[in-house]
Amino acid sequence: MPIISLLARVPLRALYLLSGVLSFLLYRVLRYRRRVVRENIAAALPERPVAEQRRIERAFYRYLADLVVEVIAASALPRSAFTSRVTLRNPQLFEAAIRDRGVPMLVLAIHQGNWEWMLHAATLSLDTPIHAVYKPLHSPRWDAFAVAMRSRFGSSPLPMQRAFRSVLRNRHHSVAYALVADQSASRHGYRTQFLGREASFYRGADQMARAVDAPVIFIQCRRLGRGHYEAVFHSLSMPPHDCPENAITERYVALAEQCIREQPETYLWSSRRWRRKAP
Repeated sequence: MPIISLLARVPLRALYLLSGVLSFLLYRVLRYRRRVVRENIAAALPERPVAEQRRIERAFYRYLADLVVEVIAASALPRSAFTSRVTLRNPQLFEAAIRDRGVPMLVLAIHQGNWEWMLHAATLSLDTPIHAVYKPLHSPRWDAFAVAMRSRFGSSPLPMQRAFRSVLRNRHHSVAYALVADQSASRHGYRTQFLGREASFYRGADQMARAVDAPVIFIQCRRLGRGHYEAVFHSLSMPPHDCPENAITERYVALAEQCIREQPETYLWSSRRWRRKAP
């Protein structure tokens, strides 16, 4: 993709100038998913005054524009940019969860902050192979771009349809599987309350964890400032998983909501993840 490759070589400071223009276009001119964003924020944060909801809405579009240029830049930035701009606050929790177990580990994230930069920082800083589980994009060109960008520093992109088999094959190996798990599942997924409405979640993380006694941790991406993030690890479930079925997913949802309420303007409110209704 020549245009993307060209933009990726523009200094990040200049890309942020472009981000300001993009934010204005998305919010004021194109009105990109304005109704979706407004409805999602209102449903998730009903206790916030309308004026505060509108402030979050405007801040979200500025964040979204920054995210776009940061993802473009991720295909060309040097490794030092990611290790200096993304701080892993408590990597010892990650290391303790996987140390000496000889089994895979699941690392669950949400669409908050910059999950692409966080993947690069983790790959460069942690001494554990990482499979980045992803949902293939409909466009082959964009999918190829995403795979190339995510694999730059050694992580292995893995289509979600192959994740369970890969976990079973690696059941005796210390390897991490990273999943951004707040995507909408099919109408037959596990349904629970999420940000004020019923939502469907994939059952795979809960099932994979139980199948191989894999530790499950949550990684939070907190924005510290423009182009700077902090990754914080939280323990979700350690083997043996003697909790009820789908309890791991419920813990994930609860922690996801907590992180979103802490920094709502950096969550992907433009997602239409609530459009699927129960069968």
